[in-house]
Amino acid sequence: MRKKVVLPTLGRYSLSFATGNVALSYFLTGLGFFGGFVSTVLWTVFIGGIGITLWHIAEEFIKYTRSRSSSQESQEKIENKGERVLFILLMVIIGLFFISAILQAAAPPYLRDSLVYHLLCPKEYLKIGHLMHIEGNIFSAFPKGHEVLMTLLLFIGGDRAAQGFSILQQLAAIGELYGLTYLMAGSLSASLCVIGYATVPPVIYYSGCGYVEPALLMTLGASLLVLFLLFEFRKENNLSDNEGLEYISLLGFLAGWLPALKYNGLIYLGLIGLTLLWGYRRVAFKKALNVIGVFSLSAAPGFSWMSWNWLTLGNPVYPMAWFLFGGKGWDETRAVAMSQYFDIYGMGRNLLDYLLLPWRLAFSGRFDTIRFDGTIGPFLIIVLILVIAAIIKLIHQGLNNKVTKETGLMFLVSTLFFIFGTQQVRFWLPSQMLACVFVAPIVGLLVDFTKTRRMLKISIILILAASLAWNIWFLGKQFLTVGYYRPVLGMEKEKDFLIRKVPGYPAIEFINQNLPASSHLLCVWTGTYGYYLNRKYYSDTFIEDFTIKKFFQASMNGEELSQKLTQAGYTHLFLNFLIFEKNMGQNERLIFDDFLLKGTRELFRFQNFRVLEIFSSSH
Repeated sequence: MRKKVVLPTLGRYSLSFATGNVALSYFLTGLGFFGGFVSTVLWTVFIGGIGITLWHIAEEFIKYTRSRSSSQESQEKIENKGERVLFILLMVIIGLFFISAILQAAAPPYLRDSLVYHLLCPKEYLKIGHLMHIEGNIFSAFPKGHEVLMTLLLFIGGDRAAQGFSILQQLAAIGELYGLTYLMAGSLSASLCVIGYATVPPVIYYSGCGYVEPALLMTLGASLLVLFLLFEFRKENNLSDNEGLEYISLLGFLAGWLPALKYNGLIYLGLIGLTLLWGYRRVAFKKALNVIGVFSLSAAPGFSWMSWNWLTLGNPVYPMAWFLFGGKGWDETRAVAMSQYFDIYGMGRNLLDYLLLPWRLAFSGRFDTIRFDGTIGPFLIIVLILVIAAIIKLIHQGLNNKVTKETGLMFLVSTLFFIFGTQQVRFWLPSQMLACVFVAPIVGLLVDFTKTRRMLKISIILILAASLAWNIWFLGKQFLTVGYYRPVLGMEKEKDFLIRKVPGYPAIEFINQNLPASSHLLCVWTGTYGYYLNRKYYSDTFIEDFTIKKFFQASMNGEELSQKLTQAGYTHLFLNFLIFEKNMGQNERLIFDDFLLKGTRELFRFQNFRVLEIFSSSH
């Protein structure tokens, strides 16, 4: 980024790490499409990556020693002792919070999304050596830019390494946020903004389980940082046309990875693209076309997953937007049901619910429930108050050109996406990051205002301390409830932990240890925790009895049902009996009772889970 770019060390290395993630992901995606997920290739990639990393570390060390020997001040050097102490304090606070995430990553995988696709898809890729759509698993069609990185890590270091990598991505997101807000408002304001993002419970909880959100947030932070640098240098007339295009190319390269991570990454890619165009609105038309062209071409690799879906499944955002695109193996009934399912998250959708949404999202959410699947804590309320103050200041006086209207617009669109879309707390996190960027200058003004007002300063410190204490309390409750530290610290056997946290795990263990290797299971309402299954299986990932009910509809009695299942290749049935029974009609119940009596033999039972052997027609 040339010597003219003055970035804090943390921001510079975080941006480098994010860029490396994007480059490696695209490279692994190409390998996956061409059958390159084999031992020799993956080890070569890993060793080559380690070599490049060590080379750059040595290069940076040499630069550092030369700058010290020549008594030159490093551009990243912290200016004074107070600033150094503040930075260390910030790192200590963040480090204490991330102890929980480290223990979570070191525990056996247990969260549903990891077992259904974040870890399951890499496991299947390694099994066959290339990328694939898993039959029946709609999540396997989601963009997998993050999961290809996990494929490499799963192969090299196992699932704990794959989970733990997300911690590094989240730390990079924090570093980028610090670097950006440092440039906007100074070190103290940057530290406060970072605390308002980095210590909220879902940032920590979803960093240690291999979820895709840390990668998305890291990439969004990197894109915002590059966008800010580009606009600052253009404002100072400190960039040539070629240098400007280099920045735009880097911006497109980073932002293009957003839709390769999650479908909602399209929203943030679009916002970044529109912000870039707005910044170039006064240039000549030919130059604007160059900007559009360079940005679009740089972002193009990120659409590889959607292109693949369109070619193979007939829908670029499969299974979303079914009424617009359709899609192979999907239908109107399940499309409507899926939309309704995502709408149940939150705490209501009427006018009063929307008015109470900030407070409820801050304090009333709970992990692993439909109540937002988590909660943000008091920093949400604090940040929203600062956002309102920043908007008022921006409208009436401006903010010394240190923040743009475009940043606020990005926050607004992201917030509306959460309010009227899926109200899962994970979908709020980009808005929390954008809000922390947007309020950085107003935080700087507040810091200056309190310098001579001791009581106000003490009040703010107490509010921050109370907010941090609330976050610790809420995370601590989840920490103790789940107890993922127990197997890591030797307080519980891993098997006992998995029995507690993975529904039907004893049945899964029985299947792996006792069923023939040639077995083919039909899973019904088992949660599709396929990561731990080592036998061939089929499971619907949404409306989990959809396939078996088609067999019911084609059968007159239990014997015919057994015959049709065996003709389809199924040898065993793995089901949650209670849920399946509740979802059966009267005629289906009669057929199923006859099927249990004449067409199956129960092999294993644990709570509501059963493993049944299906009799063949020759039995």
